[in-house]
Amino acid sequence: MLRGLGGATVMPFQDPPDSGFMMKRLSVPLAFAVLCACSSQGVYEGIQTSNRLECNKVPPSQYEECLRKSNKPYSDYDRERKEALER
Repeated sequence: MLRGLGGATVMPFQDPPDSGFMMKRLSVPLAFAVLCACSSQGVYEGIQTSNRLECNKVPPSQYEECLRKSNKPYSDYDRERKEALER
């Protein structure tokens, strides 16, 4: 506890455990989606950006494969998605 002005007891501000975890995790894709007017491509690119950031957390032996998966162009993804829907 701290003493504030006039000697009043003041509790220091404390974040609840893991309070910002989800916000940090979703902030990049969410911001990207909003900036791209929530288009399919904007959402895809936001998710890919988040996935690339997550690649920094994998073991070095898996890093290149992780980046390869998260660098697929939207045009390739969209073509594959449409082909899968036609089946």
